[in-house]
Amino acid sequence: MLFSRSKQQQLGACLSDIINIGFIDTNSIGCVASSVVLYVSLIFIIGVVGIRFIMAVLFQWFFSWKLGNFPRETYEQRMQRSAEIENWTNDIYRPAPSEMRPNVNKLGLRPGKGNRKTFLPSHSRFTPAENLLKSASGRPTTAYGMLDSSSNTNWKRSTMYSMSGKGGKGTPPDSPGYRQSRSTMSLADGSPRNFAENQCPFPLQNVVPQPPIDYEPFNFPLAHTICLVTAYSESVEGLRTTLDSLATTDYPNSHKLILVIADGMVKGAGNSMTTPEICLTMMKDFVIPPHEVEPHSYVAIADGHKRHNMAKVYAGFYDYDDATTERSKQQRVPIVLVAKCGNPLEVNDAKPGNRGKRDSQIVLMAFLQKVMFDERMTTFEYEFFNSIWRVTGVSPDRYELVLCVDADTKVFPDSLTRMVSCMVHDEDIMGLCGETKIANKAETFVTMMQGAFARLISTSFFIITNSPFRPFNQSSSITFPTT
Repeated sequence: MLFSRSKQQQLGACLSDIINIGFIDTNSIGCVASSVVLYVSLIFIIGVVGIRFIMAVLFQWFFSWKLGNFPRETYEQRMQRSAEIENWTNDIYRPAPSEMRPNVNKLGLRPGKGNRKTFLPSHSRFTPAENLLKSASGRPTTAYGMLDSSSNTNWKRSTMYSMSGKGGKGTPPDSPGYRQSRSTMSLADGSPRNFAENQCPFPLQNVVPQPPIDYEPFNFPLAHTICLVTAYSESVEGLRTTLDSLATTDYPNSHKLILVIADGMVKGAGNSMTTPEICLTMMKDFVIPPHEVEPHSYVAIADGHKRHNMAKVYAGFYDYDDATTERSKQQRVPIVLVAKCGNPLEVNDAKPGNRGKRDSQIVLMAFLQKVMFDERMTTFEYEFFNSIWRVTGVSPDRYELVLCVDADTKVFPDSLTRMVSCMVHDEDIMGLCGETKIANKAETFVTMMQGAFARLISTSFFIITNSPFRPFNQSSSITFPTT
């Protein structure tokens, strides 16, 4: 300040240069190195996020519609479908648009018909099979031929037992001509897979007919698929919505099986019945009467005595509710219920049999592993095997895909077909994940955040392969179609 008032700043600068020895550096080598690492990491993370965002945008705009695009759709049709899906998600209990769900037949289920029998027979062994049915909207039906879902005699029209026979005539499984079964999934060279299989030791009645090997309603070979629903403490409305959406998908019923695994004898809030009891009310035409089904043991994912768990296996067909699904859309879909009821030591517990939904998925995966590799089965797995065989007429080792959904999720009618199309057309794909939408996303701020997060990760339901012909290796990929 003295040099400034006397205007001798140059003298002050000269004095500073004489007496100045050095300065203290506040940025040490460690600080500089940490700053470099921080900025490089920041640039790397932002770059990865930006690249992923750009790839997601490119995929959404230019490539996603090609995956699972079995029909020849125009841009306007794709936009119309997206708008229908968006409108459909506004109400969780509302069914999908009627034109997207196939009809039973041209006239639907005639009112009052049911299982009523007439004095004069209406079918004989000489009755010719009807032509393949197309609905009014041009969509293929979920049954092969003009079949009534309430008929008790159409199972003999199945052609899955006769492709190696003469003339392609249907051969029931109890005949000497039944020696071979095959999967409709094709290998990369286009040749169908052949599996040697023994005939079913049980009588098959009311099963959904299997189409011939060249039946391709969506222009790709069909693959048998299990629709897995894991249920815990579900309400009647929520469980009905999920099962209705799976049962009314346009994927053929001959290649579709609904599997519900109830995680314990749990009674949800506001329910008068446990979850397995609710599921039983949505089934009919049981292979074994429910009161005759016995529990069998299996090893669960738990500690202590809870590693021993017991489960009952029920098999039948899905029983619709006329209030939620119109009769013209009520297909005949096989369904199997695995109810985990717990071991004798937990009879008085609040939630007997409850082991978590991860355990429910392991129950199916462990079963499929033993089926595919012919390993020794437990009594529970043997009952599981026979239940699937008797209700579908198809040996479980022919099921190649598994669609996993939660009990509070509904799927669009063509989602299963589009996802199977991706799996069939690209054998390197080991898993698929569909786009998730939140039904109540506009109610609160929390639901809006959940909707944004779910749209980001899209992991509500997925489909995986159960085929020994697709080994998991480093060349396998996971694809995210917008279904």
